[in-house]
Amino acid sequence: MTLSMTRPWKHPDSGYYWFRKRVPDDLRNLIGKREERFSLGTRDPIEAKRLHVLKLAEVEERWSNLRAGQRPLSPDDIARLASEIGDQLRRKLEADPYQPLRWDVEIGARLWTASDTQDVYTDVTQPLSLPDRKRLDQQNICYVLVDEGLSGRGVAAHPEDRERLARAASLQVQRIIQNHEAYLLGKQDVRAGGWEPSKLWVPATPLTFEAVIQGWLVEKKPNEKTEYSWRRVMKELSEFLGQDDARRVSADDLVSWKADLLAKGRAAKTIRDSKLAPVRAIFQWA
Repeated sequence: MTLSMTRPWKHPDSGYYWFRKRVPDDLRNLIGKREERFSLGTRDPIEAKRLHVLKLAEVEERWSNLRAGQRPLSPDDIARLASEIGDQLRRKLEADPYQPLRWDVEIGARLWTASDTQDVYTDVTQPLSLPDRKRLDQQNICYVLVDEGLSGRGVAAHPEDRERLARAASLQVQRIIQNHEAYLLGKQDVRAGGWEPSKLWVPATPLTFEAVIQGWLVEKKPNEKTEYSWRRVMKELSEFLGQDDARRVSADDLVSWKADLLAKGRAAKTIRDSKLAPVRAIFQWA
């Protein structure tokens, strides 16, 4: 039986669709199994196809990273991976808004600064102060999130890049936790799919893609080729969404756009570097 499985596999008993793909021979020892196999969590064949396309791209990217071995991470890599870590945390909080959190935003605001009580000479026999213990705990949370993210992508990072990514991820965690606490205090609205932090600050007037692009052009001053190609990417996104209000664009919209591009046969690396990277850069500027 061939296990390449270029389409979802329906479990005969549960009716749920699964992702199944044979692990290439050269990666089998490294991955430790012969097949990538997991449930897509749906019985809907259309949704299963959409999820399968996304998961296939993720699996193939992870395999590519595993083959590449350890490599330095660029600033764009750091920003992208930190953003993905933040998105994953946000989805967990949306699924369970009242779960206990082990993050103190006061500590998080100065997470990587030196201890206020640290002296030149430290008695190692004395216990750490409570703020210092919290700081170490929250730094460890960041490193755990980073290691999970790197492992999921098959990326082997240098120690210094791992630390850079942990610091970048801490900014994402801090912002998301602050927004989440504001939601719990009733300062933000809730939508059907979960809490929506941005509604605390979003004005009613639309913010068009063109307005965002113009502001980005004035500050960044890219060359003509970059301006042309990035404008074209934003136009493609607008046509896919059927609207061009930057404030209405959600992470789910970008996931759906990525799935559509993958379904049309675009390479995952091309989508990441030539489509999503420009959109992310422009939106982050805004």
